[in-house]
Amino acid sequence: MIRNSKLEIGNLNLLCYYIIAMSYQCALCGKGKLVGKNVSHAKNRTRKISLPNLHRFNGVFQGQKGHWLLCTKCLRKVKAQQPKPAPKKEEKPAAVKEAK
Repeated sequence: MIRNSKLEIGNLNLLCYYIIAMSYQCALCGKGKLVGKNVSHAKNRTRKISLPNLHRFNGVFQGQKGHWLLCTKCLRKVKAQQPKPAPKKEEKPAAVKEAK
């Protein structure tokens, strides 16, 4: 979905386009945007959209390698299940002989 908004800078009126992803939701749990309304004391109602905290995850997920959008809760679960890399062997530097 492409939306437009006006941006006013001084005397310039710029028409800015920004893209809202239709499927902005977690790939694991399906958490998506929450739509509601702000209600003021005078009972004026304005639209409110709360988006989930999604992060792009690169790695092995559901048996496939690739990238997915995951919420922070699911990201922690998936990262805990990832295989840990083998520890690297560190080579000790050669002993320096002291001159006597």
